Amino acid sequence: MTKAIITAVLLFISSGSVFSKSASLNFTPSDTIRIEKQNSSVPEKFDIYSPRVPLTPQKYILFDVPENSDVSIKMYDYDNKFISELINKNFEAGTYYIDTYNITELKPLPSGVYFLEMKSGNFSKQKKIIFVK
Repeated sequence: MTKAIITAVLLFISSGSVFSKSASLNFTPSDTIRIEKQNSSVPEKFDIYSPRVPLTPQKYILFDVPENSDVSIKMYDYDNKFISELINKNFEAGTYYIDTYNITELKPLPSGVYFLEMKSGNFSKQKKIIFVK
């Protein structure tokens, strides 16, 4: 009974918004992984947001780019071992999200704690995430 309630709560939480920021979506296709611009407003600073619920292949990674610049987002395991560079490209100012469903590097990973590192110019920030399959 308890397991069913916990599962129902997790499903309810995961069906809602994954991030504390919300806006309408403008879909734009990207290379091998889908990166979509979330809104047309210009954020005040660079930032990367962790999901409020565990990251799964059906979730998104959200990040802000306040000015046109090259952005790199890399993923590391708990022991700081490099896993993959998810993004390394130029973005115009805006808020974006990465659809993690088609990221092939995530598919063989076991559930666990990982780190996302976003870099652009002098900006660098790491976020701890919990990845659940």
